Amino acid sequence: MELEDEFSQLEDFFGKENINIEYLTPKEMPNPEVSNLAKVFSKVQITHLPSGIIVQGIQYDTQLENAIYALKEIKKQLSRIKFN
Repeated sequence: MELEDEFSQLEDFFGKENINIEYLTPKEMPNPEVSNLAKVFSKVQITHLPSGIIVQGIQYDTQLENAIYALKEIKKQLSRIKFN
């Protein structure tokens, strides 16, 4: 499955109105001398609005991969809450 398709499916699962996606922008950079700019600019923070769960994706080199990671993590956390 292509990354864009996987992201779309996860976004549809949650409903766009139920998630807030934030991407790090240049003015939010903690230090302009950061050596690995790709990692800095790939940071994603997603909030699941109904539950208040917030997950940051920083593990991967692209925002899309980090967004997919964060959405999957929110899905896992919600399933734990539902079954506990």
